[in-house]
Amino acid sequence: MILILGDYYLLANGYIESHQLCYHIIQAAGSLGLSVDLFKKRAWPALIMQIIFIFIAAWTITRFVL
Repeated sequence: MILILGDYYLLANGYIESHQLCYHIIQAAGSLGLSVDLFKKRAWPALIMQIIFIFIAAWTITRFVL
């Protein structure tokens, strides 16, 4: 959660921009960490949402790399 909030802080204050690779890497890592916790708590709807966020970030990262 700290990664997601930190990433949003950096974005909101102009330190990074949403079209930069680092933004999407931080989002993916934060969502992955949050997903582990949500899985342990069996919070399925929130877990599904985080998995979707991971796929969106992974797709965007793939577009940067290729």
